[in-house]
Amino acid sequence: MVRTKWQTTLNLFGLLLFGAFSQTGCTEESLPQAKSVDVYPAKSKTRAKTSHILISYEGAWRSNTRRTKEDAQKQAQIYLEQIQNGMDFTYLASQYSEDPQKKAGGLIGVVERGKMVAEFETVLFDLQINEVSDVVETGFGFHIIRRLPLEERSLIHIEVDTDFNRDLVATGLKSGLDPRMLAREYSIGAHGIRGGELGWFERKDLNTVFIDPAFALEIGTCTDGIEKDGHWHFFCRQE
Repeated sequence: MVRTKWQTTLNLFGLLLFGAFSQTGCTEESLPQAKSVDVYPAKSKTRAKTSHILISYEGAWRSNTRRTKEDAQKQAQIYLEQIQNGMDFTYLASQYSEDPQKKAGGLIGVVERGKMVAEFETVLFDLQINEVSDVVETGFGFHIIRRLPLEERSLIHIEVDTDFNRDLVATGLKSGLDPRMLAREYSIGAHGIRGGELGWFERKDLNTVFIDPAFALEIGTCTDGIEKDGHWHFFCRQE
C-alpha cells in the first residue's frame, strides 16, 4: 500500500427533501417484529444516515391530509410504542409514513449537519447508532427518527489504461505528489477532470473489487494500482 501525505478540502454534501403526503392508517393486528441490532458507539458529528416515520396534519408544510394536529401526534405515539414493543421500524415506515421515503422503508439516506430542519437535526445527531427517537415535531408534522450505522469514505480515484501511465501514477503517489494533480493529468475516469474526487462512498457504492483496499486506507494514503478489465485503478482517502 502506498502511503502519502496531502491536504484536502472536504467535499461534503447532503440534503433532506420532503414531498407531498397522503393520509393512511394502521389497521393490522399483527406486524413484523424487529430483528435485534448492535448499538455502535462510534458516530460522526457532521454526517448521519437516517430513516424516519412521518405523520402529518392539516396545515403542516406540504401536507394534504385533513387529520388534526392532535390526532397526528397521537398516531405517531402509537407507532412509537409499537416500535418500543418490538415492531419492525422499516415495515411501519413503509406502510404508514406520509412522505415519499416510505417506499424505501423511511430511508432518507446520508445527510450532512446543517442541511435539515433544526428540530430534526438536533435530535438526529444526539442519537446513538441504531437508536430510535421519541416523537419529534417539525413544520412537516410528527417524526420518529432512527439513526443508522454509517461507514463511508471520501475518495479520490485515478484510472489509467496503460502500463506506462500506471507506473507514472504509482511513482508519483510514492513520491508524495497530490493525487488530484495526477488524476487531472493521467486519469481517463469520468472524474479525472475534477481531480478524481468522487465524494463520499459507502461500501455498497463501490465495486466489490475495490471495497477492501479502499476501506482499509488511512486518511491521506492511497492504494496500489488495482487491475480490473485491463485498466488500473488507484484510490486515495480524503476522509
